[in-house]
Amino acid sequence: CHRAAPRPASPTPSLVHQASGRPKMDSPFVDPGELNSSQLIFLTLVYATVLYQASNLISGGSELLMLLPSVAALVGSVVLPILGAVPDGMMVLFSGVGPNAQET
Repeated sequence: CHRAAPRPASPTPSLVHQASGRPKMDSPFVDPGELNSSQLIFLTLVYATVLYQASNLISGGSELLMLLPSVAALVGSVVLPILGAVPDGMMVLFSGVGPNAQET
């Protein structure tokens, strides 16, 4: 009679955060307390690069919209202020997202 070898127990993920002892939340965001200085600087540079590129794309698109004479007045008075506020709005939005957004 051939017996199958017992399966090793699959590792279960811990429900407690290692560094802080708080319960883990399923969040796509990285806890800055888990990062060392070089990782934090790298993520800051990535964030700044994404904002810079987005700002350049918005500015380039708004300049192209100003080339259309039929909508130039509407673009200058309505669209450009809205497009200029998009990066600021994204920063505010994502700073308030997360399980403990009011505490941080």
